[in-house]
Amino acid sequence: MINTEQIESELGQESNFDISIEHNLKGNTIEVAIFIERVNGNGAEDISFYAILAEKEVAYNAPNGENIHHDVFRLVIDEQTVSLPITGSSKTIVSTIDINNDWVSEEMVAIGILQNPATKEVIQSAESTNITSLFESNTHEVETLLYPNPVQNTLFIKTNEIDRFVSADIYSLIGNKLIQFTDVHKMDISYLPSGIYFVALKDKNENIFTSKITKSNW
Repeated sequence: MINTEQIESELGQESNFDISIEHNLKGNTIEVAIFIERVNGNGAEDISFYAILAEKEVAYNAPNGENIHHDVFRLVIDEQTVSLPITGSSKTIVSTIDINNDWVSEEMVAIGILQNPATKEVIQSAESTNITSLFESNTHEVETLLYPNPVQNTLFIKTNEIDRFVSADIYSLIGNKLIQFTDVHKMDISYLPSGIYFVALKDKNENIFTSKITKSNW
């Protein structure tokens, strides 16, 4: 049993690790992207990582009289040992999951947990952001226009495609526009923190093409 002193001793403490998760609903599937980064300290210890898919709210008349149930477990997305030895080291995990007919897709959420395997202490946890409606419905998703990916400093469009585009916008996972480029030949994103971002490329006909990138500082 955790006592008051144990809780108070942890107040104001910061984790050495950060987790970002986003999910995207596509028809009968859900795409989940997880980004784990060491943001402080150094250490060679292995850490246990668990990711699950849950349903935020389920209507069900249970024998105990409860009619609404929250964060109902559905399945394990991933379970692995993670090693992030120095500040800036990171790991990206991407999964595509079929949605069961009994689940409500709009209620789905991914949850990630980092745990010390020896003490079972939860080091960090996060819940996914739904980015399904991040861009307009008439955009086109492409994953092969940009390189390198993951990227540390400078992002490029493939040479045979670059003349098509007139601008590029970089978005955070929650849809905030962070950078706008009117010259797309060489895009400097070196000052962005590590994480997962979306790039929206606009062509000469006002069509929008989106792509997901991973920014790594290690």
